Amino acid sequence: MTIPDPFEALVWAILGQQISVAFAARTKRALIEQYGESVEVCGRTYRLFPLPERLAALAPDDLRPLQVSRQKGAYITELARSGIDLEALRGLPDEEVVERLVRLKGIGRWTAEYLLVRGFGRPDAIAAGDMGIRAIVGRLHGLGRNATEAEVRALAEAWAPWRGYAGFYLWFALQQRDF
Repeated sequence: MTIPDPFEALVWAILGQQISVAFAARTKRALIEQYGESVEVCGRTYRLFPLPERLAALAPDDLRPLQVSRQKGAYITELARSGIDLEALRGLPDEEVVERLVRLKGIGRWTAEYLLVRGFGRPDAIAAGDMGIRAIVGRLHGLGRNATEAEVRALAEAWAPWRGYAGFYLWFALQQRDF
């Protein structure tokens, strides 16, 4: 469920803002291929996610050939340059993590909550503003429309203390076209 490196999880969240998961995955693979280091394990070569230092050295336009918008390129390079200690946030309460992260350009509540779920493995955090989750919740509850973020939060109260897992399974179901 989690992405081992919180920086990678946060960049993945930025890449995934307002686009399909498939397109975001292609963009992430291109970023790794272009800027990630290689490691050899048992005779096989694997590419690693780029370190913050590597992305900090780039200009936002350097990411354009990878189909990263200028705006997202700026968010990613600024995050890499910010020097924020994401590991230090790991032990803070959810709301405090969100408050600190939304101060960074390009990181809103959804992106911060995505980090809580996928980067920190918080079992009760949910990215309630996620369009996929809102669509599925709307369908499951017969709303005839996407649920609002507030409706998702209210309905998700019944899933506590496992809202993060519920959201993850909803994302998985969406990708499997089960809804």
